[in-house]
Amino acid sequence: MANYMYASPEQKKIGGEACYQSDIYAAGLILNEMFTKEVPQAAGYKTIADVNSEYAFLDELFVKLFQQSPDDRLYPESKILNELALMAKNAISARQAKELEESVYEMEDNEECSYSVKRIDYEGGYLVFELDSKIDEDWFATSNYECNSRRRAIAAEEKRRIEKKKAEEIKRIEQENRMRSILAGLS
Repeated sequence: MANYMYASPEQKKIGGEACYQSDIYAAGLILNEMFTKEVPQAAGYKTIADVNSEYAFLDELFVKLFQQSPDDRLYPESKILNELALMAKNAISARQAKELEESVYEMEDNEECSYSVKRIDYEGGYLVFELDSKIDEDWFATSNYECNSRRRAIAAEEKRRIEKKKAEEIKRIEQENRMRSILAGLS
């Protein structure tokens, strides 16, 4: 045994023997430690969600690796990677749905805007609204300063959101690659 902190329960027993799932237990501890900077040893440990809510879905994976009985741990590595990919995909989908929901702004009553929405669709990554009549081009050019300021603020916020999302995606990919490297080292 190289490091007692990462030893599985079966390794800590007198006469206990290591098995493949012992390495899975250690990988779970390392996964949690990568985010929390602490090695969990018992109940009440710091979770990934406590440190970074964006990766909270990894707590569910950690629990499946941190099981006391080797037979209860998620195994083999292919199942772990499949589970990780599914959890990440679901987390991304949930995050995208939340971002879409948050990006919808309530329109204030405005006499200049007397259009009705006929159809709403999602096409090629864009939310598309079909209105009951064509918008007068002058409406865009002559709308008041407040409306233009709001549009600029919304556009700037959208740009910041996209840049943040790109940075988060890069960070997520780096975390996944680290986890894959750890799991590959256990194989």
